[in-house]
Amino acid sequence: MRAKEYDVLEMAVGQGVTFGWSRAHKHIDKPEPEAIQDAIRDDVLNAICEWFDFERVPEAEEPRE
Repeated sequence: MRAKEYDVLEMAVGQGVTFGWSRAHKHIDKPEPEAIQDAIRDDVLNAICEWFDFERVPEAEEPRE
């Protein structure tokens, strides 16, 4: 079985945007644009990380002389 990665990613982004928008407006009726953007970005990334695992890529070693 294989997941439809694009569909899962689209769902996570949509969920993150919705959550971020709601969180930005939770205690403030008219939040600053930067606060809205920050909340949406944070919740989109959180939603993506909920559905996807990322492999850590080791840093490239310095060339030896």
